[in-house]
Amino acid sequence: MKIKGLMKIIGLIVLIGVIGFAMACNEGGGGGGGGGGGPSGPPPRPGAVRSVSLDHTTFVLFRSYPDYPSDRTISAIISPVDAINKNVTWSSSAPLKVRVTGDGLTAKIDVLSGAVVGDKITITVRTEDNNRTATCVVEIKESLVEMVYINPTGPEGFLMGSPAGEIGRNPSTGDTRDERLHTVHMKEGFYMGVIPIARWQWMEVMQYDPSSFRWFRDLPVNRVSFYSAIVFCNRQSKIEGKTPAYEIRAAIAGEEGTPYAGIGIGDWTTNPDLWGQIPANIPGTDNSQITNVNNDIGREVFVAAGSDDSRWTAVRLVAGSTGYRLPTEAQWEYAAREEGKSLTAFFNGNNYNTEGTAYDLAEVGKIAWYLHNNPCPDTGEDSTTKRVGQKTANSLGLLDMHGNIWEWCWDGPRSYPAVNGTEGDDDPVGPLTGARSQRGGSHSAGVEWNRSATRWSYGGLRDWFGNVGIRVVLPCDK
Repeated sequence: MKIKGLMKIIGLIVLIGVIGFAMACNEGGGGGGGGGGGPSGPPPRPGAVRSVSLDHTTFVLFRSYPDYPSDRTISAIISPVDAINKNVTWSSSAPLKVRVTGDGLTAKIDVLSGAVVGDKITITVRTEDNNRTATCVVEIKESLVEMVYINPTGPEGFLMGSPAGEIGRNPSTGDTRDERLHTVHMKEGFYMGVIPIARWQWMEVMQYDPSSFRWFRDLPVNRVSFYSAIVFCNRQSKIEGKTPAYEIRAAIAGEEGTPYAGIGIGDWTTNPDLWGQIPANIPGTDNSQITNVNNDIGREVFVAAGSDDSRWTAVRLVAGSTGYRLPTEAQWEYAAREEGKSLTAFFNGNNYNTEGTAYDLAEVGKIAWYLHNNPCPDTGEDSTTKRVGQKTANSLGLLDMHGNIWEWCWDGPRSYPAVNGTEGDDDPVGPLTGARSQRGGSHSAGVEWNRSATRWSYGGLRDWFGNVGIRVVLPCDK
C-alpha cells in the first residue's frame, strides 16, 4: 500500500510537470499549427533588447567622386527605449565599396573607389543583446548631378504665369514681375537637375565654398553669383567630357602644348581657367577690407564698387554645345509645373486655407522650406537653408523646386504677351544683357514668393546673397 501511494504521488507530480510544460509552450507560441502568440522561449528579461530598426531603409550615393566624405549618417533605434544594453555593431556587405563607421547608435556611410554604378550594398546593424538586426540598402549611381528628362510640350503648349485670382500674384503688367497667363511651346526637351546644387557638389568642382550656412555638406550651396554659376557649369562640363556651354573673352593667354594654345587675351574661350578671377561683391560691405580667403586664380575675388566686369557681362551661349547650363525662365517654370500638368500656385495644389483668403502653411510646408519653417540648427533662428531632398518631390522627381534657395536663370525677365497666343511663345528666352531672373523662392521668402509663377530678377551679377544658388540643365542628346 505504501508503494502504491508513493507511485500515485510520483504520477501526480509528473502529470503536473507535463501540464506546466504544455502551458509554457502554448504561451510562447512554440506549438505547431495553431498560429501561436508571442515570441518563443521564456518571457523577456527586464531591460532586454526586443528589436532594432533604422531611420533609413535606403540611401543613394554617387560613384563619380569616390573616397569623398558624404556626411550621410544612419541611426539605429532600439526597443524598448529603456533597454539596458544598447551596444551595437555595424557592417557592410561590401566594405571595399561602401564603408560604414560608427561606435554607437549612429554610423557614417561613405562610397569608396571599388563601388560600381548599380551596386546595391547592404548595411547591417546588430545588437549585442539578443542579437537583433536591421538593414539598409545603399544604391550607387553615376553622376555628380542626377538629372531627369523633361519632355517637350505637345501642340497645346503649357500655361505660363498665374490666374488673376491667385493669392500673392503680382498684379502689374509689362514689368519684370509680370505674371499674365500665356501659352508657351517648349519645342525642345531637356534634362534638369533633381536638386539644386549642394555644397559637396560645388566644392568638388570649384574647390572652395562661398556658403554662409555650413552645418551639412548637402545643404544647397548659397551666395552663388551669376558669374560663379557659369564657371561651375563649364568646369563640370569639362569634368564629364561635355562641350562647355558658355564662352567669355580670355583674360589669360592659353599655354603652349595645351588644347587652348593659341588663345590670346581677348579671344573668346570656353575654358574658365582663362577667364581670370571671378568678380565678387558682398552688398553693403567695403570689399577692400575683406580678406580673400580661399579665393585665388580661377576663383572669386572681391572687387571695388564700379570695377569693370564687362568681359563677364558679355558671356554668351555656344550654339550646339552639350554642357551644363542654367535654365531659362520658361524651362524652369515648365519643370516646376510638371511639364504643364500643374496649373496651381504650387505643384501640390493652391494650398489655400478653408476661407480661401491665405495659404495653408502646413500644406505648403510639405513641399517647401520658406520663411518661419526652417529654424537654424545652432540658434533656433528662422531663415536658413535646409538639406536638399527632404521635402516631397513633384511628379517628375524634382526636389526643392519651391523654397530653400532662389535659383539663377540664364535669361533676364521678358515681358509677357499682352494677349495669349501671340508670337514669340516658342522656347522663349528673355534678355541676355543686364539683370537675370531668379526662380523658386527661398528659405527667407514669405510663402507667396515660393509659387511656381513668382518672378524675381537681379542686376548685380557678381553679388553674393545668402538665399541664392543654382540648379542646372542639359540639352537633350544631339
